[in-house]
Formats: sequence, C-alpha cells, structure tokens
Amino acid sequence: MKKHPHIFIVDDNRVVTEMLKFHFTEHNDWKVTVFNDGFEMLKHLNQEPDIVVLDYHLNDTKRGLDGNFYLKRTKRFATIVLSGQRNIETAVNLLKQGAFDYIVKDENVLFKLEKSIQKILQTKEKVKDIHHHKGQIQKDMLGLFAFLVLLCSFIYLTF
Repeated sequence: MKKHPHIFIVDDNRVVTEMLKFHFTEHNDWKVTVFNDGFEMLKHLNQEPDIVVLDYHLNDTKRGLDGNFYLKRTKRFATIVLSGQRNIETAVNLLKQGAFDYIVKDENVLFKLEKSIQKILQTKEKVKDIHHHKGQIQKDMLGLFAFLVLLCSFIYLTF
C-alpha cells in the first residue's frame, strides 16, 4: 500500500468537498484531490487514485449525467458513493454496479466515510499480503518440484 493513499473527492458542493478535504488531510496522512465536476475528475483518472468518493447527485444536468455514469468509469477503483437520499433501492443498485459503499450525507457522514475508507485501505493491504504469500508459495512449490525431480532421477539411476 502506498504510504499516502490518494483519494479523489467528487461533489458539486464546494462546502462539502473542502470540509472533507480539510478533515482527511488534517486527521490522516492522505493525499486528497477535490473535483467539483465529475467530467473534470474523469480527465484525471490516469493519476490512479486509491479511492474515489463520489456524490451521486452531481449537478451535471447540462450533460445529462448522474452518479451511475461516473460509477461505471470509476469502479476499477474503490468507489464510495455519497448521497443525500436514504433510498434503499438506489443504494442496492449502486452496490450491485460496483460501488464499495453507499453513505448517506447526514450528521455522521465524516465518521462513516472515514470508517469506510479505513476498511478499503485494510482490504487493499490484505490483498497485497495475499499476493506476496502466493508468490512465496509458488517459489516454494517450484523448489519442491525440482527436489522431487532430482530425487526421482536419483532413485531411477540407482536401481
């Protein structure tokens, strides 16, 4: 895992983005990039953020785009969707489409968002450990296979 995880925060409400950026840079060692326009965020996905925090109701009516459109383009990254609505159908639909989490913007949003981000970072660390151990097991198996080939050759040549 990177020493300083990079998080994109995408919300058309500048108060929300600045509050989240301030909180996460002051209380954690995270790099935070803020976008107030989803289309602008898409132009920067080549930066490979670790996490994308995406407002479901981006005010992007001139393009006719919503959170579903942006989720489809960010789901290769761990994406958390924020919304002001408590619609369970929307939440389930977004989770089925690949969102890591769906968080309602309420008085506990900072706590819930930070908890979700921590869970993502822990999961990424565990996946990294699994890949490391998998590689070590493959090396060990290759060594064991080579040993068995030598042992069989020795037994064959001895008898």
